[in-house]
Amino acid sequence: MARREFQDPSILERDGKQGREYYIRYRVKVLRMVNGEPKCRKREKWHVLGLCSKMTKRQAERKKEEVMREVNGQVYSVQSQIPFSDFMALYRERRMPSLRRTTQGTYDGMLRNYIEPYFAGKKLSDITPPDIHAFVTGLDLAPLRRKPGRSSIRSRY
Repeated sequence: MARREFQDPSILERDGKQGREYYIRYRVKVLRMVNGEPKCRKREKWHVLGLCSKMTKRQAERKKEEVMREVNGQVYSVQSQIPFSDFMALYRERRMPSLRRTTQGTYDGMLRNYIEPYFAGKKLSDITPPDIHAFVTGLDLAPLRRKPGRSSIRSRY
């Protein structure tokens, strides 16, 4: 199980483009692939809460709590942060060889023609059930259907 982290940054002030502003600094985990292995490192993020002239320090505290509730509520799991394309490479390397040749061909075709183009550029953690539903309902399986005149059941005579 992934470890939960808790952060409670101080509210800071700085001069921004529109004037003095409240902001917070916190750290988020970022995943990088190094030699095919996921490596995690922390990166600092700055989040502007609002202008000092338009909000009080207490309002800035409430806004900070709202932002940090989302940050602290996340469970970081390195595996879910990998890009979908890297996951597909791992699947092809580790799972596909255990399948029959015909099944490998079928799966490879479906992955190349349908699944990988649709989910390209996304991380596993970014793929949600609505994304999968949209993919399945919008799927055109016409190229996979057999040509007319060919029967999938072989004649015994």
